[in-house]
Amino acid sequence: MNYIEFLQEQRIALCCNLLVSTNEKVTLIARKAGYQDIKFFNRLFKKKTGMTPKQFRSAGK
Repeated sequence: MNYIEFLQEQRIALCCNLLVSTNEKVTLIARKAGYQDIKFFNRLFKKKTGMTPKQFRSAGK
């Protein structure tokens, strides 16, 4: 695992935690984790988790 992959894993983990523990909007959560490009964030999140952020939130509740 290189540095970029490690950083992405940590950021996505933070987003997963925030998605299930808060009611904040997905865009705000993505920005808190350092993602400014929401389309990129959504693609990366789905690639890493197999779900969109909204699907992940629904599954976690």
